[in-house]
Amino acid sequence: MNKIPFFEGAEIFSYYKTLALQKVIYKKNPIVLKTDLYNESEKQSNNKNILKAIYPYIYKGYAVEIDQGIYDLAAKVMCDYKKLTLIRGSVTDIAIGSDIIDLLLDFSTIDHVEHYQAALREYKRVLRPDGEAVVMVWLTEQETFSLHGDQYCFNIDEFTKNIKVYFKVLQQSLLLKNSKQDERMLVEYDLGIS
Repeated sequence: MNKIPFFEGAEIFSYYKTLALQKVIYKKNPIVLKTDLYNESEKQSNNKNILKAIYPYIYKGYAVEIDQGIYDLAAKVMCDYKKLTLIRGSVTDIAIGSDIIDLLLDFSTIDHVEHYQAALREYKRVLRPDGEAVVMVWLTEQETFSLHGDQYCFNIDEFTKNIKVYFKVLQQSLLLKNSKQDERMLVEYDLGIS
């Protein structure tokens, strides 16, 4: 696993945006799917809005959000962005066609899905054969546990094994390590279709 300099909590949002920009510029007018709208809602400051940052460089964008409140807030913020389609739903059943996404961005959404294998199947279904996914997830070397009600910290070996069922791991990087006793780590997977 590659190790990059550890981030402080707030710095990770800047990394998300920078990474998303790098990926869309490299892909040249891609069709993008972002797996949540938290950064695009009013719950985050405007400088953390990833979809606004990448908008000039995409051909079309989709974003999925399961939480009605977050969806409604983001829909107000993003209403003038005509190349974007916001979808109210789950990453385990994404309401778009198969093989259409060039770049999928999951910035710690999958760790809110207890049975994440269903999300991985959907990610593979919507990605084009030459598509790429970036998945950031909280992992641990311990047994999988619930961080709080709707977020999980998965065992790294089990998660990596399951992700390889659906994808080729192009790169795996450790972004952030929690020094508390639960030893959580935020890991980035850059994935291609296997």
